[in-house]
Amino acid sequence: MMPGVVDADTHVLESQDMWDDFDDGGEMYPYRPLLVNLPGDTSWGGRNAFWLIDGETYPKSAGSNSFPLHTPTTAIFEMERTDIVVGARQMTDVPTRLKDMDDRGVDLHVVYPTLFIFTGFNNPKLEIALCRAYNSFMAKACADSGGRIHFVMMPPLNSVDACIAEMDRCKELGSVGMFFRTMETGRSLGDPFFFPIYQEAARLGLPVCIHLGRAIPNSPSALQGNLGSVSSAFMAIVQGRIPEKFPGLKTGFIEFGSLWVPDALHGMHRRGQMKYRGPVSSLLGAGRTDPQLFKDYGMFLTCYADEPLPFILEYVGEENLIIGSDYSHQDASEEEDLVQLMRSREDVSSGVVEKILCENARNFYPL
Repeated sequence: MMPGVVDADTHVLESQDMWDDFDDGGEMYPYRPLLVNLPGDTSWGGRNAFWLIDGETYPKSAGSNSFPLHTPTTAIFEMERTDIVVGARQMTDVPTRLKDMDDRGVDLHVVYPTLFIFTGFNNPKLEIALCRAYNSFMAKACADSGGRIHFVMMPPLNSVDACIAEMDRCKELGSVGMFFRTMETGRSLGDPFFFPIYQEAARLGLPVCIHLGRAIPNSPSALQGNLGSVSSAFMAIVQGRIPEKFPGLKTGFIEFGSLWVPDALHGMHRRGQMKYRGPVSSLLGAGRTDPQLFKDYGMFLTCYADEPLPFILEYVGEENLIIGSDYSHQDASEEEDLVQLMRSREDVSSGVVEKILCENARNFYPL
């Protein structure tokens, strides 16, 4: 029997249920996320709900430097949605989410956060408590899915020892990856600060899942340069030879599409920055587009169903592309009909389509 479709990028919309056991009444309990709802006739309009965390509002859905998100679900904008039942979006109604998966022809979901996409915290203790609460909630919700829904853990990256401990705990809880953004703790992903974390990730078999977003608290640049920043993260991994330093470590670039890859590689070749020792040195130095780079370095990326895949396959290869629907979100990355769209393509062989839909994600995530 052929393996079923893996939706490699879906989301949970954080709700009050996620914070019910926040820090279990400990030191950080007074700092727990508080749900705030405004009247519907303010400048916030239908995005009139937010989380108050450590004196800041997340998301900042109105005003200068705003960045709307789909959480909290008590906002008018979310309450009026009819596409997906709110409990399925929140992971508080797992059976309905499973039914949605069946209706869309999907076997497995891999779930990423929403709140943390453009949210960072300067208080390390608070970050640890938030990550633990998120991970514990997700582990319990996924446990009710019969093995069909899997979560990518939130690591408290400001505290290396605590991060490693949480990675170990989450691996036991069934996590299939760890959430990164293109820059973390104000550092490039090639910074030695992350090396102990990468080493443990390689040991545990937890892939580093670099998702669209910025870990800069309420920054005016939070939404700027996402495509540029994925190129920077990619260069940090490749130039730093991170996969060579930590054999077995896998990295993924999630929800950026795939068209940035040719441009990033071309730019690196033009600047002469791809002259490195290692298994792919001949490819890099020659400026070739051979997809062996992605194979040897264990790098995967999500594509969109309407992208020029024959062109992209020349750079990435047929074994390192995965795909996700962005389930729960309503934005430019949403692809509700991705299975139908992919299987109706005539410019890509059915064998390659099935690899992208079904097989490759199982080689990236430990499913």
